[in-house]
Amino acid sequence: MKIRILLPALTFFAFAACQQAPAPDPAADALKKSAETAARNKASVLKAYELVNARKFDEFAQLVTEDHVDHAAMPEARGREALKKNIMDFVSAFPDFKIESRQMLAEGDWVMGWVNISGTFQNDFMGMKANGKSFKISDVDILKFNADGLALEHWVVQDYCAMFSQLGVAPPAAPAN
Repeated sequence: MKIRILLPALTFFAFAACQQAPAPDPAADALKKSAETAARNKASVLKAYELVNARKFDEFAQLVTEDHVDHAAMPEARGREALKKNIMDFVSAFPDFKIESRQMLAEGDWVMGWVNISGTFQNDFMGMKANGKSFKISDVDILKFNADGLALEHWVVQDYCAMFSQLGVAPPAAPAN
């Protein structure tokens, strides 16, 4: 009787001991890492929107590299402090400025955020006189991140004509090169 119980148990343990772990799959590992990186970077962009909305500009600036390039700024902003100053100047002109996230897409080091932005023109900005009018437009932010999860570069697709039309102002002159 003991042999009938012992033999199947030994066979099971011998079989289990001979099983090998599956071979590593580099493609699956790379896909998993890319997905984790994308999720981390999406969270960073959402955090940046929250921090701007909360007017926590110093914390916001910590989400970008020291040599961050904002291709959307006029003129192009280079560096963490230049980006922070541009955002603070914009929020000064539009004190109720708000970013509302609509959709976020990410792949590896790239994130694209589709948002609504809005604000009321309360203080002069870039040579334009404040008039108390409001705007609300869609905006697409495109960001590239480094391996540490900090934003390296930023581009924007935005309907400036709709914004200036809603504000009842002429767009500022392009800066001289």
